[in-house]
Amino acid sequence: AIAAAGQDSLDVHRLRRQIIASQLTNDLVDLMGAAFVNRLVRDTGHTAKEVVSAWLVASRLSDHQALLSEIENQQSKVSPRITYRWLLGLSRVLERTTRWVLQNIDGDLSLAAIVGENLQGLATLRDSFSEVVAGEERALFAARVSEIREVGADESFSERLMTLRFLDQMLDILEIERETGADTLGTARAYYRISEEFDLPWLHRNSFAVASEDHWEQRAARVLSEDLARAHRRIVVAVLTQAGSDEPWKATRALLRSKGRNVRRFKSLLEQVRAEETPGLAAVSVVAREVSTLARSIVAK
Repeated sequence: AIAAAGQDSLDVHRLRRQIIASQLTNDLVDLMGAAFVNRLVRDTGHTAKEVVSAWLVASRLSDHQALLSEIENQQSKVSPRITYRWLLGLSRVLERTTRWVLQNIDGDLSLAAIVGENLQGLATLRDSFSEVVAGEERALFAARVSEIREVGADESFSERLMTLRFLDQMLDILEIERETGADTLGTARAYYRISEEFDLPWLHRNSFAVASEDHWEQRAARVLSEDLARAHRRIVVAVLTQAGSDEPWKATRALLRSKGRNVRRFKSLLEQVRAEETPGLAAVSVVAREVSTLARSIVAK
């Protein structure tokens, strides 16, 4: 009905606010599920209004409406099961990004301001993502793009869809860029260099993998993952701040050498945990704590 009436008619309609709210609610529930808002209210302590506002930011940053249209255009080439997997993946990206916004963005900022300060940087990162991502994340990106291509999807769509999976990381990179004044791609390279050096993808993944279905263990895993993300950012900021005119990877090596004892302790613990057949949440927590301790020692240097 809205499409038939046209945008101009909506702009002057006396029930414009109610119509927009209804459309927003439908969009959110259709993609995220009816329990999404209540779940994030429970997990984060934010109000329903704050959760919905954060989701709106996430949806704009991901340009999810355009992506939904692209998914629809691919439907003739793939099975409904594949389409469902893509939609499920998009909903997970939006949930992670919503959580990121709630945790990292000043609630007093307008939606337009938040989106505006990130859009250009996100475009830069998306265009060059395959060149800056490294380590396990690079392998994951390449493998998933290949899988999507194999089911018949277009190459450009495949890369766009998989790049979106890293949206919360790209937002981290842009926050670091603003804090340090480094260029976007240099920041991204340092970010993934540190991620690879400390095996952070494995730690993030296993924080959730080792947690049971118990609600509190799931929350503990999420807190652990958030702590790792904060430590990651602190280390990257320190690297870029100390890099000066050097390449970030050189600054990374120098910084790690200066904290050799802490780094060796972390890597020893990581090897022990990875050697276990089924490490528990407590074991992963100990290793994650070492990353946080190392980050604090680097910042305090």
